[in-house]
Amino acid sequence: MIEAGADVNAPSGEKGLTPLMLIAIHKKSVHREQHVIEGAEPGEIANLLIAKGAEVNATDTADETALMFAAANNNAAMIGLLIQAGADPLAVASDDRVALDIARENRHDEAEKALRLFTPRKKSEAQ
Repeated sequence: MIEAGADVNAPSGEKGLTPLMLIAIHKKSVHREQHVIEGAEPGEIANLLIAKGAEVNATDTADETALMFAAANNNAAMIGLLIQAGADPLAVASDDRVALDIARENRHDEAEKALRLFTPRKKSEAQ
């Protein structure tokens, strides 16, 4: 569909989710059999979308980004991929949360660790 001209940033549904937001929810399959059944890994799809112009900092109707969706789903691999592609870990959703807040609230340790690697600390936290 992309090769036929589909818009990789086209929002869909009530919340206006982009394809990159939707793929950020999915984790890499653990079992080879599952990979064969499901097809390409989420990271492969995300890389393709980004290569074709997907905006890594696009927001939905609640100003949430693909990085926030990855944090909400404890998807550390996707967090690394998105940040390397230019995702802003300090982007703020309409509820005043950043991706790190979302990972913490959901007690997603892997996501929180990944985000801490890339999120600048506030002066108040550094002391």
